[in-house]
Amino acid sequence: MLQPGLPYWLEKFLKTNFLKIELILVLLSTGGALVSITDLTLISMTTLACIYFLSGFFKTTSNPWFDKLMGRALPISWAVIVMGILFWFFKFEGYDQQLLIGMTAGIVMMVLMLVEAIIKSVFQRTEQMIRTATLCGTTIIIPGL
Repeated sequence: MLQPGLPYWLEKFLKTNFLKIELILVLLSTGGALVSITDLTLISMTTLACIYFLSGFFKTTSNPWFDKLMGRALPISWAVIVMGILFWFFKFEGYDQQLLIGMTAGIVMMVLMLVEAIIKSVFQRTEQMIRTATLCGTTIIIPGL
């Protein structure tokens, strides 16, 4: 029976280079939006959403269902948020629904993660959450200036 997850080489590459890939794609999408290079913005934001979506399928070594839920739901909500930002930037219909769904799921998951971190005094995952929220906010705020 096939195990769900990514191929080993892809997962290893994404895990070791996730922050670099994330920063490069955010800079490209923001730069493309500032200079009005729509193709660059479209490609980089779509790739960023794909990277977030794929990161939801990393293999987890922990057994609790809570960790597996967080590992899947939060990155997928990030992908939906990025696509909502892309739709908003290009004035496509449906951006408000995508942002509402992605942000609602993201906020619920972030609150649950913070509660877990406070209870268990483990703040490892909150660092990635804060970094990603900051990067997503940057892609919204800077082109809007």
